[in-house]
Formats: sequence, C-alpha cells, structure tokens
Amino acid sequence: MKTIIETTQLSQPRCSYILDLFHNNDNRFSVEIIQIDEIAESSQSITISNSILSEIIGGFESHTRN
Repeated sequence: MKTIIETTQLSQPRCSYILDLFHNNDNRFSVEIIQIDEIAESSQSITISNSILSEIIGGFESHTRN
C-alpha cells in the first residue's frame, strides 16, 4: 500500500505528466512519474526510489548546465 503525499501535474500540448510523491509500507519515499499521451490515448509510468532520486536529479541538472 502506498500513501500519496503530494501530486504535481505538468502539461504540454500533446501530453501531460503526473508526479506523485508517495510513502511506501517500508517507510521509504518514492516518486512515480506518469506520462499521458493525449493523442495516442496511452500512458506509461516509472517509479523511482528515494535512494537514487538525488543522483537522477543531479544528472538532469548537469545536462541543463551544459
């Protein structure tokens, strides 16, 4: 069971994203990112555990600086 702590929705013309910060049964936080393709009427998701999340964010930040 997971408890959603916070939800953020981001939109672009053809797709939208839902980002859920949630708390797991094992007392850890994770983020689920759901991409919704409004043209194809499909969605896909990925769940990222907090143990690797800061490294992923650091990778994104280094790409935006270059």
